[in-house]
Amino acid sequence: LYTGRLSLQKNILRLTREIAKHIENSAVPTRFLLCGHFDQLGAPFFGVHLAQSEYFDQWQTLLESLPEKVRQRISYLGNKTADELRALYNASDLYVSLSTHHDEDFGMSPLESLCSGAPCALSGWGGYASFALDSDSCLLAPVEITEKGLRLSSAIFQKNLQTLLAQKET
Repeated sequence: LYTGRLSLQKNILRLTREIAKHIENSAVPTRFLLCGHFDQLGAPFFGVHLAQSEYFDQWQTLLESLPEKVRQRISYLGNKTADELRALYNASDLYVSLSTHHDEDFGMSPLESLCSGAPCALSGWGGYASFALDSDSCLLAPVEITEKGLRLSSAIFQKNLQTLLAQKET
């Protein structure tokens, strides 16, 4: 499950690719649910501005490029009420986010997930690292700052998905 803003700043395209990779390689049937609204905030501090619906269009194009068996397991649910979100958190085996937003100093969605009993596989970016105090319920994929930008370990994120999902009955 992913809940929150669906935007460039939250790495939703990367997250979708990573989950698609997991779905393709896992023997365990996996569904990926995304809740929230797409926005066009881009990355204004870095001069990246998106036209209306551009990020949603990019996500749709990515989705259409995936094999049908993977695409069938990814669902965009749109915005949800607090009661609906509570039910989704309680029904989920795992919350995922690869956000590297420059202002990711806390993260309500991971907190809501953990409070509902669903573990988290997160980027090790910003305030997200504080959720990993209990390594049984939150695993981080490290993020490095390089000359070419931020680099997040796909291998570690995939391993974290496997580890956390192996702990849950699906």
